[in-house]
Amino acid sequence: MSEYPKDGEGANQSQNEKKARKQRPTSLTATSEIGGQATAPFQLLEGSPLFATPWDPNNPEERSYEFVRPPLVPPKDSDYTFSPHDDERPLLSRRNSSFGMTPSPRHTKFTANLSGLTLKEGDAIDEFGDAPSANLRTEFVPPPRVRKIVRDKNRRIWLPRSHPWKPNAFEALHWRPLLTLTAIVVISYPVLYLATRVAHERSLFWTRFIVGSASSILGFALGTTMLEIGKRILEAATWATIIHLSMYSGSAITLSELELKSTYHNWTWRGLSMFVERHFASGTRRANRPYDKRPWSIFILCFILISLVSACISFLLGRLIDISTRDDFQWKSYEEISVIGDLTPQDIELARPHYEALTSFTQTWTLNPFGSGREVPQPVLLKWGEDDVYLAEASEEFTSGGNGFGSLQRDSKAELIRGSDGKSQMQSRSIDGAPAVGSIVRYSRWGLRIRCAKIPDARLNIIPRSQTNKTYAYIPRTTITGLITSLGYPESVFTLQVNTSVIIAEGDVLPEAIDLSSVGFIGRWDDNGVAQSFMSKPIDKGAGGGGWLELEVIMLRIRTSSAPNGTFALYSDNNHDTNTIGYDGAVCVEAVEPWVVDTYNSTSGRASSLQIVGKGGLSNQDINYGQRLGSPLDKGLNNTLSSEGKFDGFVLGHENSRNQILKDNGRDFWYVASPTVISWTGETGPKNYTTLSMKDLQVGLGMADASQILPYLVGSQPVLAYRYKDITLASASIFSRATFATLAFILSLGCIATVFVPRLPLGIPRRDFSVFTWLAAFEGDELLNQAVRRGVDRNMDLDEMHNRFGDYQVKYGP
Repeated sequence: MSEYPKDGEGANQSQNEKKARKQRPTSLTATSEIGGQATAPFQLLEGSPLFATPWDPNNPEERSYEFVRPPLVPPKDSDYTFSPHDDERPLLSRRNSSFGMTPSPRHTKFTANLSGLTLKEGDAIDEFGDAPSANLRTEFVPPPRVRKIVRDKNRRIWLPRSHPWKPNAFEALHWRPLLTLTAIVVISYPVLYLATRVAHERSLFWTRFIVGSASSILGFALGTTMLEIGKRILEAATWATIIHLSMYSGSAITLSELELKSTYHNWTWRGLSMFVERHFASGTRRANRPYDKRPWSIFILCFILISLVSACISFLLGRLIDISTRDDFQWKSYEEISVIGDLTPQDIELARPHYEALTSFTQTWTLNPFGSGREVPQPVLLKWGEDDVYLAEASEEFTSGGNGFGSLQRDSKAELIRGSDGKSQMQSRSIDGAPAVGSIVRYSRWGLRIRCAKIPDARLNIIPRSQTNKTYAYIPRTTITGLITSLGYPESVFTLQVNTSVIIAEGDVLPEAIDLSSVGFIGRWDDNGVAQSFMSKPIDKGAGGGGWLELEVIMLRIRTSSAPNGTFALYSDNNHDTNTIGYDGAVCVEAVEPWVVDTYNSTSGRASSLQIVGKGGLSNQDINYGQRLGSPLDKGLNNTLSSEGKFDGFVLGHENSRNQILKDNGRDFWYVASPTVISWTGETGPKNYTTLSMKDLQVGLGMADASQILPYLVGSQPVLAYRYKDITLASASIFSRATFATLAFILSLGCIATVFVPRLPLGIPRRDFSVFTWLAAFEGDELLNQAVRRGVDRNMDLDEMHNRFGDYQVKYGP
């Protein structure tokens, strides 16, 4: 085998290196066999940098031993003497290397003996198998290596790790990032679940902030760890591309391109650009690199997937948590507003002309015509302690320009809105397509309570038919005062006196069994054929401002043929036919009072009453209303309602309600049970009257008066109200199955990227873009560009170096 010619670098070695070499007496002899026949010997200097795997960092210099690096040690079956003129360059050398020119390298074996050298315990020896084939275009391809370790008693020689299954195809496993990724994946679901619990029932901003923060932190941790794992694949693909271009004749890269490849400002873009570059570059095609047939494009695509997943993890985790919102009430802060809630003096003046028609049995007048298109508000029943309080639902009190029924004005806004085609159109209460906005309006409203009891001892106190064909009912005072006290009023409030000369008709006499001193009220009704009849008397006309107290006596006269299942207190003959008439009666006391009520008002629907805050007005409630926002309204607005001077308005509504009940099949035929009467028994159906129920009577009268009396106590007078705007609360919930699937995918991708990091071609050890790699590249002559080495000054500016050396070409290898 021919000797290597000495190059200038070997000739210019320092005197210190030559002296050190002369001091080493050890020599290594080797012979080469080609095809089984010995050839000319060659010399290997013991101090030469010739080493078994110059491309492998697994052979660091062990300066404490006789050899600079573990030498190529053939089997101990031949002798050879080193020559000082032998080549001292690394095995990965120029294309005219004698190793590269060796014919049939597959059948070439090297043997050597150590002459004058003693292997100590702890030395590392490399043994090689057959060398793989090489071609004249490439450097020498190293054979597979089996490393034997001889352990020292005091120390252990460090040897690099290798892949557990495919050491010649993939790099050693880098466990630390994978373990970090596994730990983060394990804690991800508990962290996300905890975030949903912390974010529960908070404002939408804080819910989004908490969920977004948890997703971002976990996404950042998972993403950076994934990139740390995938970076090794990108580094291998980058250096493989540099090697492929360097090994192909006529191909090279410039320093600017090398800088671009080694700088990861955008991971995904770096992978995409490399994928495109390898697709179009000639040196990276498989046909032009027979020494490396691995599909590097697949590895690059794997890295692109890793980088994309890493960038999207925060977004994916955020989508795995569902955020739902709901509007909820709040009573912490309010602002003062005005709503329509009382009668003005003008409203009361408009009511007086209706009084005569309302009290006339001939007209039985009602205020609201059925065809007006303006329905009276629905009645509402709310609880206050043990009491049932009946209210009229808010109608148009909250609309701009609206007014109550007590103004006795037909609202033009109630008219139908018609389009150009003549068809009616629904008018939404939302404004300009804005979402519905709601708030609680707290203000004083009129409400009523009612107590009823049957007329005691009906056979004594009810006179079915007198001498003048009238019906009388004598109500004991104790019965009336008992109802009054049950409403919370004192007995002294009842001051009515019975005047028999007025109430008893001419021709009729007081029954002897009646003790007039114990009678509190006497009711009288004509024989008019109405099944349900009323006799009312005000107990308190509201002069004190606290409301009205009304006495109601109800008399039922029903022909038994229309109530076959009915039970009555007493019976009598009918003057109009042969049917028997059944009689029953009750007495009720009704209190109409101001109540502070929370009413929910929304732009998307009708107002609705929520709860009673207290009795009276806003100023006399011993509660904390919260913090007021903004400035107070003018002091001219009342924050409570007063009945003073408004008795005519109350009578207007009261008589309207009674006439509405009387018109319910009242005089179509003599004493026929109406739907209203049957409902007072708790039944329905034309002939299903059973017996008068006080509970059903109270509910029936309460509902009727709430919808027919209370709306007419609201006219056009504004009152003070507190508005509590809704708050939007958000809740978060995690999609468990999707979360587990996503985390499993991330962990699987990390495992794949950790296990399958390809080794560089030609057996070159792993390279990254750290400082140590650049030391190996420029100081170890792996990247050759002598012009750059000679031209770089100590304090050169970076921009100057870009301009001066950016176009210089470099190659991997000498």
